[in-house]
Amino acid sequence: MGLSLPFVTLLIMMAVLPQWAPHRWARHYQKYIITLVVLTLGCASFLDISLMPRFLCTLYSEYIPFILFLGCLYGLSCGIQIRITAPPLPKWNTFSLFLGMLTAALLGTTGACVIWVHTLLQLNCFRKHKVHTMVFLIFCVANVGGVFSSLGDPPLLLGFLKGIPFFWATQHLTPAGVYVSVCLLGVYYLLDTHMYRKESFKTDFIPLSISVTGRGYIAAVGLLMMTIILIQKYSTQMWSCFTETLPLYSGDIYKTILLSGILYGIVRKKKELPRFSSHVLKELSWTFLGLFMCVVPVVQWLHEPGMHPWLQTQGSPKLLFWISGICSAFLDNAPTYVLFVESAGGFKEISSVALKHISCATVMMGAMTYIGNAPNLLVKSIAENQGISMPNYFSYMKWSLIILLPILIILVHGTAFLRY
Repeated sequence: MGLSLPFVTLLIMMAVLPQWAPHRWARHYQKYIITLVVLTLGCASFLDISLMPRFLCTLYSEYIPFILFLGCLYGLSCGIQIRITAPPLPKWNTFSLFLGMLTAALLGTTGACVIWVHTLLQLNCFRKHKVHTMVFLIFCVANVGGVFSSLGDPPLLLGFLKGIPFFWATQHLTPAGVYVSVCLLGVYYLLDTHMYRKESFKTDFIPLSISVTGRGYIAAVGLLMMTIILIQKYSTQMWSCFTETLPLYSGDIYKTILLSGILYGIVRKKKELPRFSSHVLKELSWTFLGLFMCVVPVVQWLHEPGMHPWLQTQGSPKLLFWISGICSAFLDNAPTYVLFVESAGGFKEISSVALKHISCATVMMGAMTYIGNAPNLLVKSIAENQGISMPNYFSYMKWSLIILLPILIILVHGTAFLRY
């Protein structure tokens, strides 16, 4: 239990410092993370030496492939630009959010936000009221859109890297995702129609046109996806062609080599990617390093006999949804997903119903606060740099409590999308 304190400390720091001491966090977050990781490793070496192999396993087979994959998706998406020429009418804004959700399923929520926050800001450049559009961009593109594929959101990507089939999310989570998406887009259309009537300018007729640059990067994303799927499925057979002794993590070797090469090429060409930020990649790398390493003792603690029987597979899936969702709202949703899947039986033994509830909760309720999912803060930062006065931490929660929470309550207790 005592070994979980660094993890809890890190989560509290991530929740509090970026909001209340942003300059201090920006200057010293690496030092804080290194200190907590070293503290975790040091305490484990004295209190439970059996955890040390688990740290190495987590670093090599989970953290490195995850952060390389996330970095590749982010970098490739920075080369894609979508420009919509149309009057800033509610129907075109709603259509843009819909396309953004599809993009999130293909490129991940971080990459989709990089593309669509600029597209929507450009489309609505003459409108005075734009805050609600940015809030719904966080709801739809930065979170809910990621539920449709294993590449969509970090929790589902982690699940794929831990052995969950690539198309499991698409097959099992799409009905729930469609329901929430339709509800959010419908509410947004009504709200945007109301806000549009407050605008003072008159809209001239502009024919709709959509231009996409960076088609080569789109093809690269597709090729990357297919390659990773093949490696995940056939890595053992591929390695057996060269040696009779199969390493335990042969698939991770292939993924690490491939993703390292792609990411190296992206960094080399970052001058050709005006939206690429090494700072974003650096912050993601350090943040997830701290989360992955500090969470190891917590996962081990949850696996102890008799720990939290209400989280085991025989427990209520609805309870799993709300507990994991609330944790995702106030903590980072990626480690929350791992914690609850592990505590509910592990990635190999968890029931499909329980996994559906945890997956939907961690992905969708990451939108409840700014800190629930990394792209939320990315959208907020870009919008504020464009002169938009985004709601503060608690004002944003009013939006999510009034709009998103009732939709999720109906999803869990009023529909059958997650029951079977």
